[in-house]
Amino acid sequence: MVPDFPSGKVLSFPLLEGLHIHSFKGLIPTLYASLLPQHIASLARLHRQEGFDVIYANLLWGGFAAMVAKRFLRVPVVFDPHDWFFLSALGLQSFGDILERRIAATAESLVITGTCLRQFLMRRGVGPEKIRTISNGVERQFAMEGVDNSRVNAIRNLIGATENVPVVVYVGAMLPYKGLRILLKAAREYSTLGVRTILVGDGPILKELQNYSFGSGLGKYVHFFRHVSRDQLRHIIDSSSIGIVCTLETPYGAFNQPLKVFEYFARSKPVIASKLPGTSEIVKDSVNGVVVPPGDPKSIAAAIRDLISDDEKCRNYGREGRRIVLKEFTWDKLSLKLLKTLEQVAGQR
Repeated sequence: MVPDFPSGKVLSFPLLEGLHIHSFKGLIPTLYASLLPQHIASLARLHRQEGFDVIYANLLWGGFAAMVAKRFLRVPVVFDPHDWFFLSALGLQSFGDILERRIAATAESLVITGTCLRQFLMRRGVGPEKIRTISNGVERQFAMEGVDNSRVNAIRNLIGATENVPVVVYVGAMLPYKGLRILLKAAREYSTLGVRTILVGDGPILKELQNYSFGSGLGKYVHFFRHVSRDQLRHIIDSSSIGIVCTLETPYGAFNQPLKVFEYFARSKPVIASKLPGTSEIVKDSVNGVVVPPGDPKSIAAAIRDLISDDEKCRNYGREGRRIVLKEFTWDKLSLKLLKTLEQVAGQR
């Protein structure tokens, strides 16, 4: 059994035959510290009543709780140190390093999403034998569903994109480090060609982006979809020509491996991405997309002009992206890697 407890109440459910998950969820991490004793007590009670073989700890507070629990329960820990990099982005490197290094030293194994993160951890003293790289990915069904032309046409009509009008799509959080201000500056250039841009998501700078768009005369060309279902997202990506990831070069953004890359590729779209360690592991220049310097609107606009002028290149890049996703980056394949790691760690008891 594997308890996963970043925060909140306990949810228990069977995952696979012989594997049961107990998940502690529900509270934001900043409120978690005060509940640490309660959660340790809950873990101890769960261990007495049902027993478990591994603790899978996600983020700083989950890792801290796992470190304390391991001392009393003698249960091995697999640690996902995702917010080690986020703390660096917030300028809390010293605070993060002290706690995260201690948790990493306690854990039997660390799970990360890319080789650039592996190098980050090794520079902080984590032994390479502890590190397991398991990438982000996408549901196989998301890739295998057919294109619904009626839904695609409805979306394109809604944004004023006639049959041959290219559409650029961004999917994800509206956060400063995502580079969306830069994307809208680029849109002022490439929209002169009639190109539409769709931004899907929500976040603290959404209103600012909308105001900039309307104030810059982009209202006809830039369209915002705030909350959509997975099916609606699939239709929106299908209605587009190019997927974009314009993350800025920040401590966190550099390591980021966005889910949207896999979603674009799953729907056979070429991707334009910032040349950063995380995205460059997936987006290969002139193979399945185009990489551009982060924070450079002119390079983004030039890459879009290049792709929309060459339909065959777009199709080839999109096909290659889909091929690699189906070969390596679907959740069914990736979950087996994680399960193997959990089994190996459990076997060390």
